[in-house]
Amino acid sequence: PVQSTFDWKVLRVGYEYDVIYTDRGFFGILIEGRYTQMNASLKSPVNNEFTRAKAPLPSLGAVARVYPIRNLSITAEASGLRLPNIDDKYEANYLDVDVYGTFNFTRNFGVQGGWRRMNTYLRVESDIGDIKFQGFWFGGTIRY
Repeated sequence: PVQSTFDWKVLRVGYEYDVIYTDRGFFGILIEGRYTQMNASLKSPVNNEFTRAKAPLPSLGAVARVYPIRNLSITAEASGLRLPNIDDKYEANYLDVDVYGTFNFTRNFGVQGGWRRMNTYLRVESDIGDIKFQGFWFGGTIRY
């Protein structure tokens, strides 16, 4: 039998500065640092292969949020970066787009749902990771 494993982790730390802010929404810019780590393996009766890639990646982006009604917000966020080709051993680019709505039932509890697409390409020496995810997601929010 063929077995495959895949593990992808991203630690995202950033700063958002709201350039325009009103009581009905805002527009801001994002500056982030992301530490991306990807592990994948494929085992078959013929051969076993694996790859591991990890790299710190800076990111720039924008975020906008509007409040069409008091308890509902709609947010669009996009961030990413293409690293310049400084060394032939390393290459990376990624784009993260997230569009979602949040409905707050109370000041402390709400639900979220949206669509997200993440494209990440990493090449570190001979290891390559090219990952594309997209789809709908649902979640909740708890504030204190």
